Amino acid sequence: MRALISLAIGGLLGVSSQINATDVSGVELSASFVDGMTLPAYKSIEVSGQAPQGHTLDVKLVRNNATVTMARVTVKSDSNWHVSLNPQSPSGPYQLKVIDNKRIAVVNDIYIGPKTSKLRNPDGGITLSTVFRDNMHLQPGEEIKVSGFTEPRSSLDIKLIKNRTTHTMARVQAASDGQWQVTMPAQSAGGPFQLVVSNGSHKKVVSGIIIGKADIKERVSNSIKNEFLEPEFDDSSWPLVKLTSLDKQPNNATLLVRKQLNFASPPKSFSFSLGDNHQIKQIYINGKLLDAKGWQNNPQKINIPSSMFKSGANLVALVSKKNWDNTQFVGASGRFTININNHKLDVSSNWHVFNSSSEPL
Repeated sequence: MRALISLAIGGLLGVSSQINATDVSGVELSASFVDGMTLPAYKSIEVSGQAPQGHTLDVKLVRNNATVTMARVTVKSDSNWHVSLNPQSPSGPYQLKVIDNKRIAVVNDIYIGPKTSKLRNPDGGITLSTVFRDNMHLQPGEEIKVSGFTEPRSSLDIKLIKNRTTHTMARVQAASDGQWQVTMPAQSAGGPFQLVVSNGSHKKVVSGIIIGKADIKERVSNSIKNEFLEPEFDDSSWPLVKLTSLDKQPNNATLLVRKQLNFASPPKSFSFSLGDNHQIKQIYINGKLLDAKGWQNNPQKINIPSSMFKSGANLVALVSKKNWDNTQFVGASGRFTININNHKLDVSSNWHVFNSSSEPL
């Protein structure tokens, strides 16, 4: 098969461990990779560690939720693994993510290049630790450490807000190099919260923060964003599901699932196959909506124009009807199949899922 396909599996200054991503069980990075590290510019980034024999790992360097370079490796018989990521120009902050199936290990706040305040905060605004992102989850009962860079010696106000009410706040002055850090009191479970960091002329906002268990009642308040449909969006924090077993997902909330397909070269022919009575309303390929007139009437063979795909990473996103039957998302056949260059694959497993109370896009 000419177009080789692989299915993607899917803080600064000591930020508290409760807001770091879950470590991959049995997967270790070399001791040199730590939060807040600096890497040389214009040199290959060598990443290594240990993991169970035979496991496949995706190693990504991420900035602003977009993967800038990545590599995939299968762990050797001696449990060692090693990859080389592409050289980068001076910039940051980055995250290094090592993904093993649905679990993830993260190194936060990596900078590439010299340790200068201009590099750390080039636009003169506010740079937050990469630990903080929209829709993140924090643990109840533990202190929250917030850090980053801003104008040297300027003052910052940091607030944790819910329903326009400030639950806790702090004020801190940046050091001479622009570096700042503050510890905020522990909070009870709840959400969604906003973290607002401002210095009078600039502001950073992190929205949708949940403290405690990420149950579906709190998640469904979020709306589907256009960026969720793009290949560059980092969905590694979303749970993984099988399209054939979505009965536990709420059918009164719009469902979005996404899966990355990697091609060595664009396929010559490509089609999807669904069962009858499926509950899919929209299909997006690399952020572009697939015309529904044909495939809704003939779900057994949904031809996809080859021009919609590209070499490398491609994103398939499926959006449910508003009130959908969660026992038949992909139809009575219970499978989601792709046909690539006359080769059939069942790709029903390992889709990243998001639930929303909003109407489909």
